[in-house]
Amino acid sequence: MQFYDIKDELSKIYRKTHFIFSNGKFFSLEDVRAVYKKRRYAQYLNLIDTMNRFAADKSLAMAFITATLKDNRFDDSNVAVVKLQSRILRGFTRSIRDDKLFREPTEERRRRLRMKDGWYYISPERFQYIYTLEFQKDYTLHSHYACYIPDEPDAFINLYEVVKRKKDRNVVIGRTEFVVPEKYKEYFMRKYTFESFDLKKPDCFVEYDIDIRHGDFLYLKFINDEKKHQQDYYIQVMRYISKYVMKSIGQREDGKGTSRSRKEDVLIRYNKLKMISYSRTLVPFYIFNKFYKELKEQDIGLYDLTKMIENGQATYFVGMKEVKSIEEREIQFDNPQEYKQFIQNMINNCFVKDDDVNDL
Repeated sequence: MQFYDIKDELSKIYRKTHFIFSNGKFFSLEDVRAVYKKRRYAQYLNLIDTMNRFAADKSLAMAFITATLKDNRFDDSNVAVVKLQSRILRGFTRSIRDDKLFREPTEERRRRLRMKDGWYYISPERFQYIYTLEFQKDYTLHSHYACYIPDEPDAFINLYEVVKRKKDRNVVIGRTEFVVPEKYKEYFMRKYTFESFDLKKPDCFVEYDIDIRHGDFLYLKFINDEKKHQQDYYIQVMRYISKYVMKSIGQREDGKGTSRSRKEDVLIRYNKLKMISYSRTLVPFYIFNKFYKELKEQDIGLYDLTKMIENGQATYFVGMKEVKSIEEREIQFDNPQEYKQFIQNMINNCFVKDDDVNDL
């Protein structure tokens, strides 16, 4: 960890002593970074809220899947193991998304799979997701997968079957939770034989005769599905996901500071972990980000912008333009005094703020 501390300190010095020129002013890379982090927080809240609004528009309900690992646990002597953990968890989630449940049962596909009849199918228009990673107490990653699917029992039962099948084939996936609306409990109970496995969790069930001694089993959790509670649940998930999204950029929920330990921050950044991903059901996020200031002034959020584009009220295109390159010049100093004089000149010329270099 000391190695990463040194790299961070050097990066911080670099950001404080390198600048960009915009609108007649110089801004340090550290200033730009701070502004971007605050903006990103607001943008992701907008993203998650938009996903929930589109789910309501399409009459979709949420299945929430949490997956853990039983192997490849965190090893303090090898911080790169979390990159492997991320790859395994994402592979598990991708295998769910690649299942035939989300593939139209065309004649060609049925012939290729050697299936005479079709199957229950969830079209892209009726499916969206938000996927996040989170660290456990021992710094091992686990994943949260919020799936928005048709609000009908067949959708939840078929998705459960997929998760069950994919987990059985992936020997390193450990305990997995599948959250189901309470109103579909009777459908599951008729189709399978479930039993409670923990007196402290009366709303959680596992299939009968499943070995739970090693803790790597799949279980169902039923949640109250009345409209009020469902709305509360969406809000809770939005806050929960946004909380862990912020970890990937070192912010608390208020957008002002670090939310987790230094060690976790190091694991995220130096393993280049992508802590959140989502289905491509919206306007590309980089488009929203590019015009964020103008859209905010007109009170247009990501949901509104997506609707405008869908209705033909707005459009966008991606082009390329020539960018002039700027050569970076390396400055060397013969002694610390020359370096201090250089920094003082930068302060005098307002290229850097005095507070930014107190620790240099």
